[in-house]
Amino acid sequence: MNITDFLDMHNIRWHPVPMLYYNGEEGDYILIDTTVVHQIDIDEPCKMMDELILDFPYYESKTKKLPHFFCRMNAGGMFGQFNDCKVDYMRGFPVHAKRDAIVHNAHLPIKNIILS
Repeated sequence: MNITDFLDMHNIRWHPVPMLYYNGEEGDYILIDTTVVHQIDIDEPCKMMDELILDFPYYESKTKKLPHFFCRMNAGGMFGQFNDCKVDYMRGFPVHAKRDAIVHNAHLPIKNIILS
């Protein structure tokens, strides 16, 4: 499912942002609000990532092509360790995504994750 359709379906706020990509090519991007529905950004491949891919909606990051999982978190800082994964916790600030990104597992519900 297209990312903007997914965001609209879940009432997640977003808006278009024209921006230049780091290599000088102009890209079509959006900013996604992470106030209510958060994201876990995987920084490097890990075993836990393979498990999350089965249970959570996600899209691939624009640079590393690693998953950004949609979820709701109970607490946590901005960076950390989630089991064996080095991650960024995206909550409360806008996140960039390509406007033509595809959300995988769009049919799955956005689940809660309890962070310690």
